Amino acid sequence: MKNWKEQIKLPEKPSGMAYGFISKWGGKPIPCDKATLMTTLETKPKTRYVTTPAHDTFIIPGSDYETLQPLLKQRKSTIKMNLWFSAFFTFMFALLLFITDSSSGEMWYNNSFFLSLLAIGILPLFKALYELITIKKINEHNFVAESTWMKFYAWLSQKVSIPIFIITGISIAIAWVQHKAGIELSLELVGTTKTQFFTGEYWRILSVSLLHINMLFILTNTILIFIMGHLVSKIAGFAYIPIIFLTAGLVGNLLGLYLSPDSITAGISSGIMGLIGFVLILSIKLRAYIPRQITEAMLYIIALVMICSLGFSGIEPLSNIAHAGGLISGMLIGILSFQSQKNIIPYSSSSVINILGLIATFILIVGFGIVVNGLV
Repeated sequence: MKNWKEQIKLPEKPSGMAYGFISKWGGKPIPCDKATLMTTLETKPKTRYVTTPAHDTFIIPGSDYETLQPLLKQRKSTIKMNLWFSAFFTFMFALLLFITDSSSGEMWYNNSFFLSLLAIGILPLFKALYELITIKKINEHNFVAESTWMKFYAWLSQKVSIPIFIITGISIAIAWVQHKAGIELSLELVGTTKTQFFTGEYWRILSVSLLHINMLFILTNTILIFIMGHLVSKIAGFAYIPIIFLTAGLVGNLLGLYLSPDSITAGISSGIMGLIGFVLILSIKLRAYIPRQITEAMLYIIALVMICSLGFSGIEPLSNIAHAGGLISGMLIGILSFQSQKNIIPYSSSSVINILGLIATFILIVGFGIVVNGLV
């Protein structure tokens, strides 16, 4: 199998063209001069392909230092906007704390208030500062790592497999069925408690791994399923998705049941955390093939999820223990996989993994049937 760099399809360059660009997949080449090309890259960073006199074909924007510079300039502008927003939000929170009656300390000791400050203000602030410092260090002598990320991102964006749309659609279908039945009622009917599970209703541990706990989490869960499913599919192969999702969902929710009080437990997010943990470990183990931006993104998502989970810890079906169990499960699968540092990306999964993937898919389909049958 070809590695990810060899899988990037580059359009041919028309004869006589010096500078030019293609704005969308399958689009026609548009000839231009150098100034127009640089302006286009700065104002339209999603331009798919570009070419200059130094290249015989079209290339991914940012593949060389000449086309990377306007992209970095645009990113600096975006990061500065995020930086100012985060700084303003942090300042407003601090001001609110200052004007609050300090004798009661009510606002300071409000967990949700502090965690909101951390998630929307402080964490994005430090992220923006880190990105700005990193970009400012890029020059014509060390730009290769950033160019590699541009090409890796282009490879990820070139094609989304149909099964990813299917599993995302299933998540939306489950959300719709829950909405029609009523979220709270759906959790009672096909969610589980410690008493229900340990008195013989073992099927509930499967159905509970596919449920959304409220309307807010439906949106975030669906987006993360699509993104993480696509990442795992491109890097390791689709077979790993059902294996990780099922294992992390079952282990996470079992831990949540065992270690939490006897209350309703539910959450598709345990499986999602497993996918995140898996990609994190692979990005570290295979850092020679996967750009560092993937590792940084996974760490940021984990930090954000942890903060938000603590903020919503009062919501009964949400189990932080299940989140942690799912994350650790995915990380362990990542540790046990890809033992050789010589594995290329994308990885060609073995027959055993493919068979396990089919079995896990079948079990998840059964779980989907249980949810639908219990709610319709």
